[in-house]
Amino acid sequence: MRFFTFFLIALIFIACQEGVSPADGERESFVSGKLIVISGKSSWPSPDSAKELRMIVVPEYPPYNILSDILEGRAYLSDTLPRFIDTIPYRVKIQKTPMETAYILASLRFGTIIQQRMIGFYKKNLESKIPDKLYIDKGVYLKDLDIFIDFYNLPEQQPIK
Repeated sequence: MRFFTFFLIALIFIACQEGVSPADGERESFVSGKLIVISGKSSWPSPDSAKELRMIVVPEYPPYNILSDILEGRAYLSDTLPRFIDTIPYRVKIQKTPMETAYILASLRFGTIIQQRMIGFYKKNLESKIPDKLYIDKGVYLKDLDIFIDFYNLPEQQPIK
């Protein structure tokens, strides 16, 4: 729960970040894919329990200090994504690369800004209980990093270290 508290506080501070310098632009990379709700679009929680959906790319799993990671440019957020459909495209810009270790997580806000739940993560093996780590090199666009979501069988919430 602390992970999501820090995650939401970080959203507030993102607007305060400085602009991107030309040197930063040369290092930009992207990760993209789809969130695929395998339990079907009818399995979404009610609208009052599914207020906002975002992707986050973090340097460690479980995240230790998400606020610090976002403010220092080690973790990245997507724009708000659509909800209540069964296939949702996403894209996250990674400004500082290479990113030696990256984990891609899907987060659903179900209440106040600090009430978040991880609903999925990128993994190659659908049976895996932990996300796969990626290496994100300078200037790359990693595509087809699909995340499968089953609202009847959500991932275990990892405790913060």
